[in-house]
Amino acid sequence: MKDAAGKTKKYNTGTYIIGMSVFFVIMVLVVIIDFNRLFVKPENLNSIVKKGGKPHVGDYVSVEVAMYDDPMAYAEADYNLYGVIPSGKEYYYIFKLDNGAYISLSVRKDVADKLEGFSNGKARGTVTVTGEVEKLNDNIQSYYTKTLGYFGVGDEGATTVYNLTIDATDSVLSAWIIIIVSLIFMLVFAFMFVRAINFKKRMAEEEEQ
Repeated sequence: MKDAAGKTKKYNTGTYIIGMSVFFVIMVLVVIIDFNRLFVKPENLNSIVKKGGKPHVGDYVSVEVAMYDDPMAYAEADYNLYGVIPSGKEYYYIFKLDNGAYISLSVRKDVADKLEGFSNGKARGTVTVTGEVEKLNDNIQSYYTKTLGYFGVGDEGATTVYNLTIDATDSVLSAWIIIIVSLIFMLVFAFMFVRAINFKKRMAEEEEQ
């Protein structure tokens, strides 16, 4: 009877419920945070501005950056995946849209290397930058404003400057990996929970006999 009690204690259903809940919450949070990247088709920002529209915070957009666009690097910062996990650097570029307005692009190193390749002649063609439009934080905003000001942009009223960045730093692949891994752990905990319930039922039946 002692052995049975020990085994019953080992199968702690509360632990499995907590495990399922934790990974369910992680999965839901990732879906909410990356909903646009996961399920929404980006709009072409140049098409929007040429029709008289403008970018807004929360828009999910894309722009084609060509060699002749000459995007200008102006800042870099530490990058944390979902604001928590240190994951290298993010790089900021000034980009001129087809309507003559300026906007910021924030990208990871792989895209930054391609954009730098345009400047040093090592890359040709175009790079598609896809991301959510976000407001620049105060620190990056100061670099953005100073760099534009250095080239005389923003001093005259005729030039439009969007104090926004197209944030292309979060990876869709990373989001799907986290979702799939969370789902697998949820299923594992669910299996262990069912096994624990069945084990306790069997122990209860044996005690009655």
